[in-house]
Amino acid sequence: MVAAAGAAVVIVVAGWLFWPALRLTVTPPVAVHTTPEGAHTFPSVLEPPRAPRLSIVVLPFANLSTDPEQQYFADGITDDLTTDLSRIADTFVISRNTAFTYKDKPANAKQIGRELGVRYVLEGSVRRLGLSSRPVIERSEMLAARALIATPGSPVAHQAKATALFVQRRYEEAIPEYETVIALDRNRWEAYSDLGICKFWTGSVEETIPLEEQALRLNPRDPQNGLRYLWIGRAHLLQSRLDEAIPWFERARIANPEFWLPHVYLASVYALTGDTKRGASELAEARRLSFQDRVSSLARLKAIGYWGEPKVRELFEATFFAGLRKAGMPEE
Repeated sequence: MVAAAGAAVVIVVAGWLFWPALRLTVTPPVAVHTTPEGAHTFPSVLEPPRAPRLSIVVLPFANLSTDPEQQYFADGITDDLTTDLSRIADTFVISRNTAFTYKDKPANAKQIGRELGVRYVLEGSVRRLGLSSRPVIERSEMLAARALIATPGSPVAHQAKATALFVQRRYEEAIPEYETVIALDRNRWEAYSDLGICKFWTGSVEETIPLEEQALRLNPRDPQNGLRYLWIGRAHLLQSRLDEAIPWFERARIANPEFWLPHVYLASVYALTGDTKRGASELAEARRLSFQDRVSSLARLKAIGYWGEPKVRELFEATFFAGLRKAGMPEE
């Protein structure tokens, strides 16, 4: 999607839609002092260490709107980008807690890069347009693709580019990059997982399942595997395989009992099986755990979520939303 002001970017954080403006600053290389051959040198305590080649900090995104609630969205983008970049092997990413010490402070990218020992500093902002509930883009670039490419033919380079496309919801373009990553290194579990998500949103829902299952096999102890269970459950649900979807949604619920999203899907799938009482119970639990009335109505849920291409949205309507109606979720 291309807007008049620039290319559209959509970043997902916990099911929400964001349209950020991003800017990347590359800090200059650390100066290296040479001495005559054979001379003994000692590092100065004032000289910062050389930054790793693939090193980055995601600074807290600024809220440019007059709505203070948008700061939650801005912080969510920062968290999501930090998490996504940290999943790229051989990449050094400054933690979210450290990055947030620079919140609401004047940002001097070169100074921050030196202080944290990183080569790249990612900054951004979020602004609402009129009465729309979705922030709008001001400017976007293929930041990670240009910043993190190490060498041609490197799986790290291709995964960096794939991630840059992924967070912009350019799933069709990201697919060949993830496939290249896997061809170069078949142990990169995160490439399988993200490729599965790309397949899902572009309509190849069935292909999501084996890709997410492979990611689980390669990294069975990842604390975020609950999200993989959700994707597999979604793929089964959208194909009306309710009996196969339920165990995956239950596993997602067990993996993170305080996360509202598994309960919403369980509400739908149980109602579709005819167990409307259990569906209503799961819907009530989802409402208790969520905030900002995310699951107060179908209109609200549709407004805050991303539901893919038209053919994918049709599948959601025929299964997921149909089940929520049966579970008692009102239209408005």
